[in-house]
Amino acid sequence: MLQEPPYVMTTKNNPTSNADFRGYIPDLLEKLASQPGCDCNFTLKLVQDGKYGVQGRGNVWNGMIGEVVRGVRRLSHMCLCFRAAFIILHTHSMQITNQLPVGLTLNKVTN
Repeated sequence: MLQEPPYVMTTKNNPTSNADFRGYIPDLLEKLASQPGCDCNFTLKLVQDGKYGVQGRGNVWNGMIGEVVRGVRRLSHMCLCFRAAFIILHTHSMQITNQLPVGLTLNKVTN
């Protein structure tokens, strides 16, 4: 995740727990995880290089996309603006799906 008010904000310079995050995305994840029948846990973390992600030399991704592709993260969420409301893009083993007008969810596809 990247700090991007009002979607993601931190209460500390170096957040170490989910309680250190505020905003739309942390609130939404907390709400979803607290639903009856949802047996899920999550840990919020900022992306190490502070980037969304671009594909560089050798088709290597950096940023949040790179962390999902390399398996550092199982899921990542970011806020982007698109001209089209819904975009589905398949790149090798990664699926990028714009599920809501306010966000983009990255999930590594495993076969």
